[in-house]
Amino acid sequence: MADPVTWAAVISMAATAVSTIGSMQQQKAAGKAQRDAAHYRKSVADVQAQAMEQEAGQTRAASQRQAIEAQEAGKQVSGQIRAASAGSGALDASVVNLLGRSEQNTEFNRLAALYRGEEAAIGMEHQADIMRAGGLMDAWSGDTQAELANRQAMLTGVSGLGQMAGDAYTFGQSGAFKTKPKTPSAQTLGGQMRGMYATRATPGWNRY
Repeated sequence: MADPVTWAAVISMAATAVSTIGSMQQQKAAGKAQRDAAHYRKSVADVQAQAMEQEAGQTRAASQRQAIEAQEAGKQVSGQIRAASAGSGALDASVVNLLGRSEQNTEFNRLAALYRGEEAAIGMEHQADIMRAGGLMDAWSGDTQAELANRQAMLTGVSGLGQMAGDAYTFGQSGAFKTKPKTPSAQTLGGQMRGMYATRATPGWNRY
């Protein structure tokens, strides 16, 4: 049976191991939560960008319909002018001028409708690009934070192992461990660290 000094050493080292593992798990969980939240924001940004692009397409289509309507309206005006002047048997200068202005107005209205639609659509597409870029930055930042949290957890584990080694040496100098009780705490902590680091996040643009 182990002596009291040895049991004190085992209890102290076990407490250090439990505390260290708990801190490592908390740090890793915090990093994962940041990464998950960032990727959620990216997915929301992607959906919003897609909706904005769809609206841009609808705006272009609407402007094209408006251009066609303007052209049809111009044709009707020109037809009315010709019908009104048909009784004279010829087109005088005033009628020719009216037809010319009507055609100019028709072309202007057609082009203006297309221009307004294209400008609005381009603005929406730019907004969609900005949304997507923001989502990518969020995801990259979340992965980076998760990686940093994993590394911090590793440092916590190394610190815990160092403290346990120091405690073992101190208690050993006091006469502990003469009966060599089983102390799996350090092995458990080391395994926890290896498993945690093996599954760490790997930030980088190729993940997206």
